[in-house]
Amino acid sequence: MHTARDPLEVARSIADRFVAWQGPSGRPDPARCPFVSDRGQFFPPNSHCPPAMAKALYLLFDRTGETRYKDAADRYAIFTFTFPRDPIAPFDDHQRAIWRSRTPDRPLVNNAASFQYGNALDPAYRQFRRHNPDEDCFDARADSLFDWLQTRRTHCGHAYNLGYAPQDPSIPDWAFTDDLRMVGTGLVGYFESTHRPDVLDSALRLSDFYLRSYRPGAPDGAFVESLGTWCIGPWPTTVSVEHFEGIQMDQAGWGFSARGAVEFLTRLHALLPADHPRAALMHDRCVRSVRWQFSCQFENGAVGMHARDDEWLGMTAAALLAYDDVRQVGWVDAELASVLEPKVEQATIWLLDNATEEMIDAGGYRKVTGRSTPWPAENSVWLLAWTVEGLLRLQKPVA
Repeated sequence: MHTARDPLEVARSIADRFVAWQGPSGRPDPARCPFVSDRGQFFPPNSHCPPAMAKALYLLFDRTGETRYKDAADRYAIFTFTFPRDPIAPFDDHQRAIWRSRTPDRPLVNNAASFQYGNALDPAYRQFRRHNPDEDCFDARADSLFDWLQTRRTHCGHAYNLGYAPQDPSIPDWAFTDDLRMVGTGLVGYFESTHRPDVLDSALRLSDFYLRSYRPGAPDGAFVESLGTWCIGPWPTTVSVEHFEGIQMDQAGWGFSARGAVEFLTRLHALLPADHPRAALMHDRCVRSVRWQFSCQFENGAVGMHARDDEWLGMTAAALLAYDDVRQVGWVDAELASVLEPKVEQATIWLLDNATEEMIDAGGYRKVTGRSTPWPAENSVWLLAWTVEGLLRLQKPVA
């Protein structure tokens, strides 16, 4: 039975946790937040959730005017765009140094990853500047982040290397679609702030990776026609990655890339003339991917991560956000609405009914098949941030 719940109040419940979890450095404190991978030193997944938390808190401040949300958002944002460092050789040493033991002949290099540069530019820097228009002290930092990102450019179709090397020497770069779409949204946000033509050109070049069809064994394109969405990565390799054990990267989609790439492409599309040569493919890829996301929906309205695997608040919110993105750019015609609107309504009801205190405390995850798992822990917070964003889209501002 559906209960009438105020989306804004549910969003506040999550955001209040974000405020309480913040540590002295600006990121979630392992002593306060139950969803921090505590390895005794900074661990790459530790950086996953602060940018999404900052964005969610800024959105809630916009809606409520409560400065405690903005204060916490500023600190999460500042952490996100200040911890990454400039790339130093060897550029692929980050994964080996962090994930393997440190040795006297291989000290900790701690190179930043490309997705961290992307998140630093947007939402962190972009949202910080939008909410602090008179504070320009970090503008040079944003310029540097863009410059550092350019050291990762590659002639291959995925446009940017990730900054950490696969263990398989036959694979030149993982080219994960979720990492790269964070680069993409970073470029779009930085262009929105600076209006530099070279930044827009960089975003367009990367967008082609999402527009081109996947070819087996090549990082030229990432859209898998048979799936109707983007693959996790463009290699016919079975690996264990975040949330999954033993999955073939090029034959599986997942909600992170599906929601994120739609956000990247719709925001980029809004910056282009209506007759831009990429517009038709952007429309096609985004609409088909939203259909794919809702193919992961359970009968009760919940949406899984890469199939009907397990129930996730954040993946359900992600599907709602992606649908709203394509709706806002005018890509929802009568036929698409007739197919997806009933699913959207089901997802909305499920999200409101299931974003309970108990479910939030569980990180927004409920096991059904166990084919997806809540690891790394930081991604649970990331998905809770998407839940806040989705709830705020449901709760329309008072006129």
